[in-house]
Order: sequence, then structure tokens, then C-alpha cells
Amino acid sequence: MKRMILCPPCSEKWNRTPRDPGERRKAVGGTLRAPAFCDGCGAALKAGERAAAFTVWFEGRLNPYHPWEDQYLDVGTRAQRRVRAMGGLGVMGEVDLVELLDLELEEGNACD
Repeated sequence: MKRMILCPPCSEKWNRTPRDPGERRKAVGGTLRAPAFCDGCGAALKAGERAAAFTVWFEGRLNPYHPWEDQYLDVGTRAQRRVRAMGGLGVMGEVDLVELLDLELEEGNACD
């Protein structure tokens, strides 16, 4: 298993890299909890900067995937991640907002 903290350009590069047979990948975006260096290009990253925790592993091997991303990144709630993935609240439609509220209710984070 390989675990990397990547700057946004390196994360995009890894996402476009062809996969090997049996290879699994997981990328989690968030903001850094502490300063770090990009494992792709070596750039210095500051706490609070956007980054991705990127994991590569192969099914059936001795080192299966184990969650680790929140040790390095503040990833927010599932609903907050959905908003970021959709480009922010400014581009969300009415159906998207209903889905977001449903996620917040599931997580117990909805406002009264």
C-alpha cells in the first residue's frame, strides 16, 4: 500500500495515471491540519492549504486499505465534501440542496 499527501496539481496527475490490474485507489480532499511536503513534487504545503490524501493498494495483498486521511487533513462532514465536489453552494440547484439537507440530517448536523 502506498499513501501520499499531494498538492492539487499532483493529485490531478495521479488521478489521470492508468491503473494496473487489481489496483485500487482512494483520494480524499481536504485542508491540511499541519504543514507538509507534497509527496509528488516536494512542494512545501502550509497548514490550511487544500491537498489530497491519496492511497494506492492491491486487492488481496497483505496490506489492505485502512482509513488514515483525517490524521493529516480536515475533510469535513460528508455533506460539506458533497458541496465542495459540486463546486460550492453558488452552483447548487434545488434538488442538490434537498440532498444536502438529507445528508446533514443523517449526520445530525442540521440547523433548526
